[in-house]
Amino acid sequence: MTYLLVGTSIDTGAFGSKLKPFISTRLNPNGENQMHIGGTFDFKDTVEVGGGYKSTGYSNVMIIVKTKFGLTAAYAYDFGTPNGQAAVTRSGNEIFLKFKF
Repeated sequence: MTYLLVGTSIDTGAFGSKLKPFISTRLNPNGENQMHIGGTFDFKDTVEVGGGYKSTGYSNVMIIVKTKFGLTAAYAYDFGTPNGQAAVTRSGNEIFLKFKF
């Protein structure tokens, strides 16, 4: 399995915020490939709110909170109607924690 991700950060010029669009893909040599298109709105490098759409028929919403001491916490929720053989058959939650040394 190979994951590819490309994105950018666009300064909006308002209140220290940025728009961060991205496209990611999961290449599965033994099954169906998947693509995810989305983005977040970053407010002062502290809180990001966003969402996206996956080629498996699911959409997602997410929130990311960053602290000044290196801890990042995120929550995402997937929902929708699955399509394709690689699609999960129900909605799901995801929690993410990262610490930058």
